[in-house]
Amino acid sequence: VRTVNERTAATRHSDEIDAKIADLTIDVQIVSRTTRGYLLEKNPDSRDHFEAAKKDINQQVADLKGLVRDKQQQDRLAQLEKLLPE
Repeated sequence: VRTVNERTAATRHSDEIDAKIADLTIDVQIVSRTTRGYLLEKNPDSRDHFEAAKKDINQQVADLKGLVRDKQQQDRLAQLEKLLPE
């Protein structure tokens, strides 16, 4: 029973990380689209969406840092963080 519970917990943890990565991917795409929209059209709504997505990205990265346990994955997350907008 303990092994099943441990596997279930590990699966839930992995699913939580997968969900955060999916959310992060969506927000990175939003930042990319809204940046282009702002630069091409000077649409102030694009700037607002960019700022909101950037804030979400920062939160998701912080959440992932708390979830990721593997050193190699932590290093990859640190590399990714350097590429994200400030």
